Order: sequence, then structure tokens, then C-alpha cells
Amino acid sequence: MSFLLLLPVAADTSRMHSCRVSKPKKPVANATEKKPRGTVIVEKYRPAMNKLTDAQREKLMARSMVTISG
Repeated sequence: MSFLLLLPVAADTSRMHSCRVSKPKKPVANATEKKPRGTVIVEKYRPAMNKLTDAQREKLMARSMVTISG
């Protein structure tokens, strides 16, 4: 009679499915980090932008395309 002994083996993560392998999390942004310029501008003007009508949005979009395209 023979017995099969199973010994614990370290997991080989290269062969494991990706959803079962824990991934490192992104570091949390500190309050001391400076916000990008675009974020500051959007935070400033967002309340006014939310109140624009469709016609005003189209007019501003056309003006911005002229600025971008030259």
C-alpha cells in the first residue's frame, strides 16, 4: 500500500489567474501636493459652466475650435 504525501508549496503567481493575484494600490495623494493648473481652473469655473444653455455651449465651442485650430 502506498501513500501520497502532499507538502505545501509556495504559490507560483505567474501561473495564477490575474483576478486572484493582488495588485499594488496607487499611493493616496497627499493634501500637500499642488493641484494641476487645469484642475484649479475647472474648479473655479464649473458652477458657471453648468448653467450655460445649449446655444451658449455651441458658441463657446466654436470659439475654442478657432483658437485651437488657428
